[in-house]
Amino acid sequence: MCAMVRKLGEAMGIRVATYSSAEAFLRDFQNQPGCLVTDIHLAGMSGLDLQQELLKRNATLPIIVITGQAQVPMAVRAMQNQAVDFLEKPFDVSVLGERIRQAIALDTTKRQKATLRSDALERLSRLTPREREVMQCVVEGLSNKQIASRLQLSEKTIEVHRGNVMRKTAADSVAELVRLSIATN
Repeated sequence: MCAMVRKLGEAMGIRVATYSSAEAFLRDFQNQPGCLVTDIHLAGMSGLDLQQELLKRNATLPIIVITGQAQVPMAVRAMQNQAVDFLEKPFDVSVLGERIRQAIALDTTKRQKATLRSDALERLSRLTPREREVMQCVVEGLSNKQIASRLQLSEKTIEVHRGNVMRKTAADSVAELVRLSIATN
């Protein structure tokens, strides 16, 4: 199975690493980008136990689980442990190739979102509580006058806070503030 997955990955132009056991994989694992293809039945730790261990480590790596002896409870457990797919042997190699492509695309998207979220949280952490209130009102589309009324402050004070929000978050526009706000949710 390892040789088949290696050949498939290489044919797809993907760098592939194979391991003789889940334990060997875990020794080498550093939450690198990609995806994991694992069999349920491995020597030592099972593929399902490997999934659980990766969850404990807060790993984000998409996992494709394969097995020659599928049982409904096994498939349910694999999916509950966040497997992105569960394939029963024998399977069409092209199907596995497509699932690998999808898993890698999912991993790329998740990592990009995590980076955007981290950046947004860092930028928003620079704001005082009052500036966060003003920013939220700006994101809601309120004018300075409406914000001043809501927060019971002068328009001039709102202008100062709004300027601080834009400067501290390095946002060039209200649209960028909206994107920052969305990225943190």
